[in-house]
Amino acid sequence: MAGAQTDDCLRDSDKTPVDGGFENESSVIRASKHDIPSYSLGLTQEFGDIEIGHTSGDGCVKIEMAGGQKDDCLRHSDKTPAKDCLPKWDKTPGNCEQSLPDWDKTPGTTVNTLGKLKLEVLQYGNEELSKKETSQGTRSCTRNNAFISCTYTKEEEAIWGYLFTEIKEIFETDAGLLMELRRIRSLKPGSEISIDVIECWAAVLNEEEHEGMHHSPRRLFCGPYVFREWMFLQKPLYDTVRLVAFSKAMFAVVGRREELTDLHSYELVMFPILDNGHFYVIAVDLKEPNMFLIDNMEATETVVDMKDNEEYKFKDKPYKVKHVFVEYLHNWKHPKAQQLEDMEIKRLQLKWATRGNIKDCGVFVMRHMECFMGGLESEFDCGFAETDGEILNQIGAPRKKYAARILLSNINKMKNEVLKAANLLSES
Repeated sequence: MAGAQTDDCLRDSDKTPVDGGFENESSVIRASKHDIPSYSLGLTQEFGDIEIGHTSGDGCVKIEMAGGQKDDCLRHSDKTPAKDCLPKWDKTPGNCEQSLPDWDKTPGTTVNTLGKLKLEVLQYGNEELSKKETSQGTRSCTRNNAFISCTYTKEEEAIWGYLFTEIKEIFETDAGLLMELRRIRSLKPGSEISIDVIECWAAVLNEEEHEGMHHSPRRLFCGPYVFREWMFLQKPLYDTVRLVAFSKAMFAVVGRREELTDLHSYELVMFPILDNGHFYVIAVDLKEPNMFLIDNMEATETVVDMKDNEEYKFKDKPYKVKHVFVEYLHNWKHPKAQQLEDMEIKRLQLKWATRGNIKDCGVFVMRHMECFMGGLESEFDCGFAETDGEILNQIGAPRKKYAARILLSNINKMKNEVLKAANLLSES
């Protein structure tokens, strides 16, 4: 959980749908899809002491808030995040990082089991790291292969060291998604993960699904920017306004491919949600209709409320997400829309649910997105231990591995630059 609630500042031009609304009751204007940006920037889950600098003059809106809330920089005309919200990074390992066990970092070395944690040994066969080799070396978990590795490959160690050099942009996709180094540095143990990291993580997971790296239900991973904060506000808004904005965002998620917008090709859709500064996942099973809330926090202390109401403004955020998504399915005449509308959202009871952990919700969300395949609750396994102490020892490993997995993804246009800078690829 991230403490203070995130403010989302949007330009009028960003949040206003195209004129005309609908051609009819069941159709969103197709032309509106082409007006949307193919990237989204701004909200972070970052906290701490942030140095307030001079605001750049290219469309960045900067807000200074009292009470330790966040600086939020949004651009409507530039896909590059503002550069004046840079936190001061302490390169000295924090308490959380020091608490991690000393792993055997030698690829191919057998390690002992830590509690119930299964350990993985990853090894790349070639230092040149072709696309095929790097993607295979960082594959996602499958239904029968849930584990958290405590052994790091040479590439993971090199990428981790590279993160703390003085560079700027570090991740870019053909769709225009761009992330600065300072954002991915939030994967450092003990830090609250930036929302931009989870946005990029969704893009990486979609790329891996497209590449068919593992056998699983066909899944679609939405980024946290699919739902803008203004869509949840209590002030009166027509459903059509929210639906047009959501439809445009979903069009970007499916790669701007018209034939995929009805979601008939997908069995599972996942939404990472930021609510009161806390990340969790809403997962929608389209094959066996069901809706799940996956939250790492114990239900007795979580900030996530789950009350429904006939009036949209009185619904809690999970049910507002459901409302908008079901309207979208109805608009596209999805065969499971009515069944989902009649269902309540089910909160999964996780054996590894945490208490008092307000820093790692972003890591849990990334892991839950990666591993959840739908189906029975009893089949859901992420490899986490069942006690807070053991989880604290585990949680640093996914942070380092996810950093390497994001930057070495084939979707990252800057991959070769990263490899060269980390001394993993020769200049020739």
